[in-house]
Amino acid sequence: MFEKSIDTQKGTLYYRIKEDKVTITTYHGNDTQVIVPERIEDVPVRKIGKKAFLNSRQLRQVILPDTLKKLGEWAFAYCGLLEKVELPKRRVAIGKGCFLD
Repeated sequence: MFEKSIDTQKGTLYYRIKEDKVTITTYHGNDTQVIVPERIEDVPVRKIGKKAFLNSRQLRQVILPDTLKKLGEWAFAYCGLLEKVELPKRRVAIGKGCFLD
């Protein structure tokens, strides 16, 4: 299982596909807004991994897909400018310290 990537406007989302589920593992870049797609390679995005967006200092808004089921621990920690997160309409498990600081 290896990591793949897709480009955003000013950065890159890294992901893994396992058991017909996509996990966003890491984000690197300077986007102020990131829209996480519902599907990558026609596989649903189910999880934002542990520390995936940690220290994304330019990030102000994140739009998460309705396919998402889990936000990992510290996924958006230390994103000091983060003002708005659009969560899925269904219940999502949120890990410890997900939005810390």
